[in-house]
Amino acid sequence: MAFIYPLLEDIRAELSTKIATISNAPFARVIALQKSQAYKTSSLYDVEVDKWTNNDRRHGKEPYRPIPGDIFLITDAKPESMSDLQRLGGAMSFGYNTKVSGDGEGSTRTGTLLTVKVSEELDMKDRPQKLISVVFLINITTNNRIWNAMHSCGYSKIIKEVICANSVVRHSIHDIQVQAKCDLCPQERNEILAEDSNLKPNLNESQLEAVVSSICNIKCNHRSCMELIWGPPGTGKTRTVSMLLFSVLRLKFRTLTCAPTNVAITEVASRVLKLVKESYQTQFPNYASFCCLGDILLFGNVDQIAFNVEEIHLDYRVKMLVECFGPVTGWKHCFTSMIEFLNGVVSQYQMFCRNQLMYEEQKIAEFEASKLQSKSFLEFVRDCYRTAASALKRCVSLLCTHLPKRIILEHNFQRMVSLLALLDSFETLLFRDRLASEELKDVFTNQWVVETPAHVLPEKSTLAYIRSECLRVLTTLFRSLDGLNLPSVTNKSSIVEFCFQAASSIFCTASSSYKLRSIAMEPIRLLVIDEAAQLKDCESIVPLQLPRIKHAILIGDECQLPAMISSTVSDEAGFGRSLFERLSLLGHSKHLLSMQYRMHPSVSCFPNAKFYQNRITDAPLVKNKSYETRYLSGPMYGPFSFINISGGKEVRDDGNSLKNFVEIAVVLKLLQLLYKGKISIGVISPYSAQVSAIQHKLGQKYENHGSFRVKVGTVDGFQGVEEDIIIISTVLYSDNFRKSFSRLKSVETKNLCLLLLSKISSGWRPKSNVGISSESSSNILRKFKVGELYIVCSVDIVKESWFIQALKVWDILPLQDIPKLVKRLDNIFRMYTEDYLSRCAVKLHGGNLEVPMRWAPSSHIVQYKSLSNSGNVEPIDDGAVDGKSYVENSK
Repeated sequence: MAFIYPLLEDIRAELSTKIATISNAPFARVIALQKSQAYKTSSLYDVEVDKWTNNDRRHGKEPYRPIPGDIFLITDAKPESMSDLQRLGGAMSFGYNTKVSGDGEGSTRTGTLLTVKVSEELDMKDRPQKLISVVFLINITTNNRIWNAMHSCGYSKIIKEVICANSVVRHSIHDIQVQAKCDLCPQERNEILAEDSNLKPNLNESQLEAVVSSICNIKCNHRSCMELIWGPPGTGKTRTVSMLLFSVLRLKFRTLTCAPTNVAITEVASRVLKLVKESYQTQFPNYASFCCLGDILLFGNVDQIAFNVEEIHLDYRVKMLVECFGPVTGWKHCFTSMIEFLNGVVSQYQMFCRNQLMYEEQKIAEFEASKLQSKSFLEFVRDCYRTAASALKRCVSLLCTHLPKRIILEHNFQRMVSLLALLDSFETLLFRDRLASEELKDVFTNQWVVETPAHVLPEKSTLAYIRSECLRVLTTLFRSLDGLNLPSVTNKSSIVEFCFQAASSIFCTASSSYKLRSIAMEPIRLLVIDEAAQLKDCESIVPLQLPRIKHAILIGDECQLPAMISSTVSDEAGFGRSLFERLSLLGHSKHLLSMQYRMHPSVSCFPNAKFYQNRITDAPLVKNKSYETRYLSGPMYGPFSFINISGGKEVRDDGNSLKNFVEIAVVLKLLQLLYKGKISIGVISPYSAQVSAIQHKLGQKYENHGSFRVKVGTVDGFQGVEEDIIIISTVLYSDNFRKSFSRLKSVETKNLCLLLLSKISSGWRPKSNVGISSESSSNILRKFKVGELYIVCSVDIVKESWFIQALKVWDILPLQDIPKLVKRLDNIFRMYTEDYLSRCAVKLHGGNLEVPMRWAPSSHIVQYKSLSNSGNVEPIDDGAVDGKSYVENSK
């Protein structure tokens, strides 16, 4: 219950933000408005709206479509600002969308019909004459589900035993760390590895330990457990999760897998689907597309479901099963048609000939003497077989694909595989060139009893043998399938319920798992939450509150992006903290995936040291020399590069987001330089305005180049995504001196600063000591007093016609703030070579003035060291140092 007020505050803050930028919100004009006749509640209205308009025209923005759970503002006029809302006063009402209809295929409505519950009774007087607008603000479906889950009667067993505060208090940290072990259940590591031979070859040691330990614990029936798998970037988290789920699927445990977003859950589901298909391809190499996928079910937003997981999506499965169970297209019709063909094709041909003769006689009687082309028995059989076999093969394939083996049973599955093989063999023999009609008629007329194997029989006998085998398998399968009590196609909802009851591995978002409460099915034994560190603690309650969940596995990394929180107050109260992070802070044991396969060691060394206490090792793959590919020539382009955009400036768009046009130009230039390489590039920015601006500038330039791919998105949109090159546009312009200078209120102080800088640039130096004591920059840092403030500078080297010393101005700030700046600069200067620092420290005097030192263009000046995971640093041969300081804002 501690989440209730932070939840309400976060909704309020999100609503407030949307109202503040209401001019960009999607809106529609009301066509018709009346009180709802379907409900007796006075606050429900049927609102028919015209086409939705979105003023936010940023590139890549999806057009808005209303869904249940939307919050609207219903007003007499479209508000353009907060002042418009204040002016409208009481002439507006909030609305909650409960139902959408009238915009699907076959609808005769010109607009969309919404059933809206309003906060204030609408004045219906003169409404037809008024222009009413409906403005979309936010959707609160997920918040509703969280609210309902928090107010459910009682907690599930796993919440009581593992998560509740009382259970945490009962255990010391030591108890928490050993809680995963049950004294009554023997640890079956070797047995698990023996049962699933795919685990060891496909996982490294830390991944294998996480999977095997999790499987050992979820096999326990004596108590509930919660496993935490800690997966830093590039450590194969998704691979580990998919192998775990694949193993659990084989164990026939009913499992629910959740993630915060449709994109994340689709990625996991696609990996598991791939493993299942690969296992069937090994079993049935001649039928590559023959897979039993009925055990796996994915449901959620259709618009955000990828094509590669369509086979396991609920809507697609229901559509296919409707076809399989239908009276005309269903399996009974297909089986019956083939049985009738194999048994009675001769009589069917005779009837066809009689009908054709009658048709010809009728035409002659009508003075149409054209004679129809007669069809031989062979041609007739081939045509009929094509029709019947095509429908039967499709039906069998759909049944095998969309029904789990535990429903259709293993022996029926094997019979279906045999049936397809028999149909293929029959087709091969039937369409051979030397087959004659009379010979074929003999095959279908006589009751052949062939006990000799087909491969040692003559061709005619082989065809008869396969025909008899087809009939035997078909009739046996028909009786067996007819006894399975499969659902009726007349009731679509029963097929939906059947899909949930049949599946043993269900995938959906954490929010969508709320729908499972209303479905009658066997209880779920195991809950797996991927990207658990991005899921708010209270949102985890939604799937955890499902009845009779025994065990849970959380996979995530609390060092990565947390959940998005709109309210600062709620954020400070810890509302955005995940269950994964909370249990980690309490000392719950975690399985760390300790080997990364994504980043070059020069890139991984910083996050490894900063966030993971150097516990992550680099895989041999990334340490290989071939992994360090230089996609661009030039000394600054290595495993990573920092480019200081000194002339940029951030500006706000209409939605109050930031963009930087100079950075956009640099990004476009880099893409132009990289073009024509066989690479994938991700362009990331923390600001949606920058993302939209880059997308708009790119347009469709790189869309139709298969070997060269560019994806542009926000930071959270790239979570877990791997590309060959990542370009990060930070947007913010960090010229601290200019910012500090612009904040100076005293004109006199500003003039003194400018005068001092002019004197310093001329070579003048004060007699007092201007050096700053620090770890690595004591010889090149200077401070110059201006009133109560200090200008902090450092000596740098730039390349013009010669290499020459230059004074770089960092900031103007009070004395007490200098140590903080020095600490940041030390991180930068520590990456300089000793030779470079010593050259910066050289002083040259001309009389009473300090003049810059110069070096010939042929001088070998190396600025930066090479960072490695081991901590050793070696110089990078820059060849030349130009006027840009590429790492000055990197730390």
